[in-house]
Amino acid sequence: MRFIFVLFVTTFFAHSLFAVDFKSALAEYEAGNYKGAFDKFYTLYTKQSDNAEVNFFLGRSAYELGRYEDALSAYDRVLIVNEKHHRTRLELGRVYLKLGDLDAAKIEFYDVLASDAPKSVKKNIAMLLDQIEKARTKHSLSAMVKVGAGYDTNVNANPGQSELLNYLSDQFDITGENVRADDILKDSFAHETLHASHIYDIGMRGRYYINSSALIYNQHHNHYSAYDILYMKASSALSHRMDRYEWSLPLEVDKFMYGSDPLLHSFAIAPSFVYKLSKSSRLNVWAKLRRKNYDQFVHADRDSDMIEGGFNVTNSFDFAHMSIGYSYLDEDKRRDASQELYIDKKVHSLKAGLTKEIEKSLLSAQYIYRNFDFTDGIGPKQLRTREDDYHSIYLSLSREVLKGYSAELSYQYVANSSNYLPSDYEKQIVSLSMVHHF
Repeated sequence: MRFIFVLFVTTFFAHSLFAVDFKSALAEYEAGNYKGAFDKFYTLYTKQSDNAEVNFFLGRSAYELGRYEDALSAYDRVLIVNEKHHRTRLELGRVYLKLGDLDAAKIEFYDVLASDAPKSVKKNIAMLLDQIEKARTKHSLSAMVKVGAGYDTNVNANPGQSELLNYLSDQFDITGENVRADDILKDSFAHETLHASHIYDIGMRGRYYINSSALIYNQHHNHYSAYDILYMKASSALSHRMDRYEWSLPLEVDKFMYGSDPLLHSFAIAPSFVYKLSKSSRLNVWAKLRRKNYDQFVHADRDSDMIEGGFNVTNSFDFAHMSIGYSYLDEDKRRDASQELYIDKKVHSLKAGLTKEIEKSLLSAQYIYRNFDFTDGIGPKQLRTREDDYHSIYLSLSREVLKGYSAELSYQYVANSSNYLPSDYEKQIVSLSMVHHF
């Protein structure tokens, strides 16, 4: 009995002290002393982290101090306790407006409009929504131009034409076909890249937009023009963002010219899904269905269908931005009677990347590993199937030299080990470029 009495008295006084501290913090807030209010409400938060009133005024104090990320966290805690706390959703929308995320603000405002909030509140929200629509940029255009020169220690080496498109999606430093394993041709080259992107905001609730882009890459060699490359790609995607996720459904078409002659083109659909795991990390899951067609009649039997899928996780730390991913590809000939070798295959890929800002410079590093498992056998009796292991290390350092202009120095080491001799090789590529974003 005595224990119960002591517990009752202790709880009563603790509650009374909490109420006194809350009134003191509220008085600071109402007096406009938001720094003092934030400190006191934060102390109360450490004692009762799920108290909706404490978190609400902690968020309001943080908002007035310009600490918008702290405000978002506090409001999120309120909505966990009471997802219909419409005043919090209104304040959450105001935070998103300050952060420039007009779409996220619209979502919160629409939720309040659908509630039983007072008419005066709904009228103010309607005015805010009108301001958002007037401020919204329907069209957004960006572009990048890159011009440079480089040196390749083995211009006639890569695993074969059938993999060219896969490599182009990772790096632009692609070279020609391996003619003979003992032919090592060194050459300098010049390269130019143009990439343009256009975003059209459809304007519907829920952040629907159309993202279109075009890419042109040209690489021409000083001595061996037969290995020159011209690659062109265009895509357009319907995309949608909502809260923590985003999906996209792009249609892609590309064309590849090799040594000034048309080599191949392809069509693809590549759905993707991005989920924001936290403020600093996200998961991207994607798939791709591609049909590849050769333009030259002599290669007509190499036409194929490709199915690819994978995922990657990115995270931003205080010291660097890191990513890691895995993908699987299955390529099959479209003509069963074809005698062409080394088309049907399965490819497992691993990729890891790191990007770090160093003063006014940006350092990037990437490692790629691929395992190719071909259906076709090699050797006189074809008792063994062909297998390749591809390794690539790519480093780049860029620094802004003029406003909008950056100098970029890159180095790439590639090694492909294969039990099929013509595809067993090593190479190094060094390039110096000037990049302009506008």
